[in-house]
Amino acid sequence: MRRAALPAALLALLVAAACGPTGAHGVKRLTGLAGVTATGVLDGGEPASGITRGLRVYFVADDGLRPVPRPGPPLKDLATVVKHLMAGPTEVEQRAGLTTLVRGGSYEVTGKGAEIDVQITRVVFDGGGSDELVSGQLVCTLARAQSQLVPGIRPDEVRVTLGNQGPFTCADFRKN
Repeated sequence: MRRAALPAALLALLVAAACGPTGAHGVKRLTGLAGVTATGVLDGGEPASGITRGLRVYFVADDGLRPVPRPGPPLKDLATVVKHLMAGPTEVEQRAGLTTLVRGGSYEVTGKGAEIDVQITRVVFDGGGSDELVSGQLVCTLARAQSQLVPGIRPDEVRVTLGNQGPFTCADFRKN
């Protein structure tokens, strides 16, 4: 019986030694197993924050404006993003209840820094929405686009003038 107890005692001693020294609160720290070395608490840094990058077009939903990502090549100019807006939502987005109130027309869009000017000669709007939603679609979509075109500009810093109205920021059209 003594012979059986000796191997069992040696095995218990080896397992205890492999567990390493006792850490805080009497808890054993596992060290030296499978090449793992002990570390202290590591700071993971700050959580992700800020406004995400990439083109977004603002469509209309029952509850107001909704940003929708538009992947693709980098944006070249503001007129292109208005064309994305006028093209409207995809079939999947339409089934999710999204629509555009801006259907077409003639316009000139210029941007410099955080300022955008839209001269509207003729724009075709869907009669089912409010002027506020139409303006919000244009302002929020253009503000996001300008932040992509001008390094260091945030969408919430961009001011958009629509003809003789404004300047507006996207926050002017968000529901609280």
